[in-house]
Amino acid sequence: MRMTADHLLQNNVIDRKFTESPNGIEKDLPYTTDQIAKALAETLPKLQSTPVEELLEKRYQRFRQYGEFEQ
Repeated sequence: MRMTADHLLQNNVIDRKFTESPNGIEKDLPYTTDQIAKALAETLPKLQSTPVEELLEKRYQRFRQYGEFEQ
């Protein structure tokens, strides 16, 4: 099974991937939390301004495509 972050991103299972600190997450947690905070600051305003019905329809369509993976 191809379950790498690149494959998950390519097949729209995930929205983005984060790079790991060269020192590892256990030694550099602020690096990871900063990336997550920036992603949330970028994404949440867009989601909050989208009608709930549209978000639900997008989620439904996204889940329906999960079986359509490319090799």
